[in-house]
Amino acid sequence: MDEQIKRIMASGKLVERGQFADSRGHFFLIDVENEKEMLQLLNRGLLDSCYIESHPIVSFKDLFEFFQKNPVR
Repeated sequence: MDEQIKRIMASGKLVERGQFADSRGHFFLIDVENEKEMLQLLNRGLLDSCYIESHPIVSFKDLFEFFQKNPVR
């Protein structure tokens, strides 16, 4: 698993990393274009041994444009 973590860190896709406040584990925040790129970067060994969550992150500009085009009624 150490080699996979080194590969993630060297990929240029790592935005942030750290330890949870309660010391239960660590987190990685990676910036990828889609799920396929995420799965290629994480690889099977890491996926099998870690808890993975995927959440899209949207810029405020894109979010503003979305709500302009799709107003709440």
